[in-house]
Amino acid sequence: MQLQYNKVKNLAIAIKRIDGILIKPGETFSFCKLVGLTTKRKGYLPGMLLSGGEAKPGIGGGICQIANLIHWLVIHSPLIVTKRYHHSFDPFPDA
Repeated sequence: MQLQYNKVKNLAIAIKRIDGILIKPGETFSFCKLVGLTTKRKGYLPGMLLSGGEAKPGIGGGICQIANLIHWLVIHSPLIVTKRYHHSFDPFPDA
């Protein structure tokens, strides 16, 4: 349960990095560039990561929820996805 509480804190930290971002015509939005590395120094806590084909605790775990939400919003908009990185496995396959 602690990993879930930590995920909420990790999400709050990451959200501050993208809040208020305006994507102008011709610009590219990069979640990874804006949020950067998730480190203890930045305040990130251990949360659940999906890496190497398994779920395991790791610093900054859980922020993929924001990236996934942004991706979903973009594919339902006139914007174009130019690059996306998936987890090493899909815990919730669409099929």
